Amino acid sequence: MKKKCYIYTRVSTAIQVEGYSLEAQKAELHRYASYNELDIVGEYCDAGISGGSIRGRHDFQRMMDDVINEKDSVSYVLVFKLSRFGRNAADVLKSVQLLQDYEVDLVSVNDGIDSSTSGGRLMLSILSAVAEMEKENITVQFSAGKLHKFKKGGWAGGAVPYGYRNENGKLYIIKEEAEIVKKIFEMYDKEGVGVATIVNWLNDNGYRTRRDKPFRRDTVVSVISNPLYCGDMYYNRRTNIKNAKPKEVIYAKGIHEPIVSEDLFYRVKDKYDDKSKVKDRVEDEDRISILSGLLKCPLCGAGLIAHYKRNKSPITGEQVKTTYGYACKNHMRVNGRTCEYAKQLNQEVIDSAVLEYVMRVREMASFTSFMEDQLLRADDYEKIEAEIQSLRKQYYRVENKKDKVNKAIDALNVLDDNYDETFVELSNQVDVLYDELDLIEDKIQKAKQYRENLRASRFTLEKVKSTLAQFPDIYDKMSCNDKREMMRLLIERIDVFPERREDGKIIKSITFRFPMYKLDKHGNPQRMLDQTVGYKMRCDNIGRTVAESKATYAQIRQYVWDMHQVRVNNLYIAQTKRKHGIIERKNYNVTKKGDGFRQPSCPQYKEKFIIEALKHFKMIGNEVKA
Repeated sequence: MKKKCYIYTRVSTAIQVEGYSLEAQKAELHRYASYNELDIVGEYCDAGISGGSIRGRHDFQRMMDDVINEKDSVSYVLVFKLSRFGRNAADVLKSVQLLQDYEVDLVSVNDGIDSSTSGGRLMLSILSAVAEMEKENITVQFSAGKLHKFKKGGWAGGAVPYGYRNENGKLYIIKEEAEIVKKIFEMYDKEGVGVATIVNWLNDNGYRTRRDKPFRRDTVVSVISNPLYCGDMYYNRRTNIKNAKPKEVIYAKGIHEPIVSEDLFYRVKDKYDDKSKVKDRVEDEDRISILSGLLKCPLCGAGLIAHYKRNKSPITGEQVKTTYGYACKNHMRVNGRTCEYAKQLNQEVIDSAVLEYVMRVREMASFTSFMEDQLLRADDYEKIEAEIQSLRKQYYRVENKKDKVNKAIDALNVLDDNYDETFVELSNQVDVLYDELDLIEDKIQKAKQYRENLRASRFTLEKVKSTLAQFPDIYDKMSCNDKREMMRLLIERIDVFPERREDGKIIKSITFRFPMYKLDKHGNPQRMLDQTVGYKMRCDNIGRTVAESKATYAQIRQYVWDMHQVRVNNLYIAQTKRKHGIIERKNYNVTKKGDGFRQPSCPQYKEKFIIEALKHFKMIGNEVKA
């Protein structure tokens, strides 16, 4: 009876050198099967698929599934060359091992390799490593091919710049887009015109990008900084890999038609480079927006980024101070204004509120419950240790039983009439005991893995509690940049309400991501990369923070009117706040009438009403008397 086999073929591109085409591979495999009297019961083929990984090779995976399910009870899988089976050494060896687990051998016809022999298995290990080296060589050759095309002035690949289309490695102008590119350069070349002005003009006049979206700042910057538009091309001009070793930048004159002249391009580029130079910051030079990006827009979900406004005194007209806030990046005109969230959240208020919530979290009942749930898992450590010990004892008992059966086999008398029957019976017992040992060993490995996870969980919880306990003491001593990094380590996102609630609440929720830790072999803590413990703190149902309790002048005026139908002005509110130590900052709105000018003082009855409002908004304690 003929043995059954599958054949597998693969090509990575539509065009292959002679002898590696699908037809050539199939013909050779059919000849081999015919010569060795093998019955081909299944043919599998992946066309145009790389051999770098088994992912994406659907017919290969289908073949392996058929082997596992013993669909046709095959004895062999035939491939033309080992490189057709795969070029990743780990994948090849793993797949061969899986085949052998189901008593299926791999035969590489052209290489003369048969995994059923020890020599074949050794050659598989060596040749699969060589195949992986060949894959790396192909990558190098591909890069060399791109560079060769570039040096001749052709398009070496990648995203085609706005204003052009790619046809067979050559760039051709798209007239409508090229007109916009020219307009961008001509506008930026004018005195007093910047990137923001151009973005706003393009969007206001209905122009859209290739993807039919509003123009953004980075779109315009990518145009005015790309020398391709004047015919110059640079290879390795930039890289997406952080901290990568700088590569040699290679220049070539493109064979494509330029959209702007060299004179205009480099004049615009020089202007942009000059304006992009970092200028000395006179005010708050060490200031960094701590929560930029962590705060999320309540409408579009994008990050709220730093935004500032320079204020002028209404009395003197001089610039007096800068207020810092967080605003949705998608609402800015320079980014096309695709979001309607126009509010700017005061950084001082938001930063203080979030800081207070972080200090509160470990005292919350929901967080305590979360911690206890994790600790209950950690308490399972003793149970899993006992289970591992029990499994080990069970393993030794079965192993002893297996050894006894083997000794009984060795002691059999081959001249005994019942020798064959007894030998088969004892051999079957050994097979059963081996299966039982494998099952126990698998349980031990799973238990050990669970134990390691428990260790990591227990140590992580201890680190989380320790960090939160020390947080108030260490945070104030940190630099602004360290505070920013600390917040990014502990927090994944911060959601805010679209409108400030009547009770003053701004922060809706804070999603924490506490880093996971484990102990290395020396007992030292080691952070586990990309593994965190998540906890969402809902802020809408807990008491507001001191920062959120601070009412605006308008809210105080409204409260006094609603309660007493009395009008108070900002001067009286400021005098009352200063009297009770709430205002400590400099007063910029100083009168021009000189030191002899006397400001009106707040009447006592109005001061009483203002104090009542301050108590209502928890800006002063209830013990304060009017």
